[in-house]
Amino acid sequence: LLLFFVPPPTPFYWVRALPDSSAMVRVRMDLYVRYTVEFDLPNLFATWQQVNMAANQQFVYVLREHMALAIHGCYAAPGQGGGAGAGRGAMPINNDMDLQMYQQQMGQNPIFEIHIPEKAMPMVAGFYRATFDDQMTQINRLTDQITILRQQGQGLQQGFTLLQ
Repeated sequence: LLLFFVPPPTPFYWVRALPDSSAMVRVRMDLYVRYTVEFDLPNLFATWQQVNMAANQQFVYVLREHMALAIHGCYAAPGQGGGAGAGRGAMPINNDMDLQMYQQQMGQNPIFEIHIPEKAMPMVAGFYRATFDDQMTQINRLTDQITILRQQGQGLQQGFTLLQ
């Protein structure tokens, strides 16, 4: 069982401004980050809610709070265009019937693509940014403590013992 965490797709356009044009062109670039988890289950999912719960549990370190996610069934893992169902896009799974239909087509190896809803993206990004900022603050504090200990003439072994 594969779960992919992918923000919702946004159309990608190549934009080229004409040299003599004085109009500004607004360009949007989305960076998609893929977190992949694989785990074994005794049985396939029976309900959409079970898939949503499993995705929330597997990606709790990113999502931080439970939310209704957009779930899609894929016919091949990302980058494996020649896999089962080549040329078919991801199938939206909005309810239990969609889930059962998809799992019947895929057999014992379903691949789910999980999208964070647009309205939740700023919240998730904020959580991620806050975690990163906290870690940077801790790193800076430790660096300052090491510098102070070195200025006081503490050696590496003595300084390490004092930091603990």
